This record gives sequence, C-alpha cells and structure tokens, in this order.
Amino acid sequence: MQSVRTNGIFFRKWMRCSTYIFMIFTAVNYIGNSIHGGDFYFFFLIVLLCLLGGFVFVFFNIINVKDDKK
Repeated sequence: MQSVRTNGIFFRKWMRCSTYIFMIFTAVNYIGNSIHGGDFYFFFLIVLLCLLGGFVFVFFNIINVKDDKK
C-alpha cells in the first residue's frame, strides 16, 4: 500500500484546490467590493480558510483535481 505522500501528490492537490477556492473568493470579493476596508487580518483569515477548505476537499476527494502525469 502506497503512502498518501508519494511524490507529494496530496500536497500538490491540496495547494491547487486551495488556490482554486482562493481565486473564486477573490473574484467574488472584487466584484462585490466587500473586503471590509482592506483589513489585513480579514485577508489572512480568508487565506487560512481557503487552505483548510482545500485540505478538506482533497482529503475527502470531494473535488476530483487532476494531477499532472510525470
């Protein structure tokens, strides 16, 4: 049985999924212009939530993110 960490596949999927979530949030936030005055802590919270969401989606395989073949 292979480890989940083989060749960093899990990490790459996690970062890619988190990036997708962050890009969607950024687009919606830019259109809605609701960043609460540009508060850095709010932005940092959103980044952490995107990383957590990406981890959950990849860990439970909710979003099928295609990994590059090497």
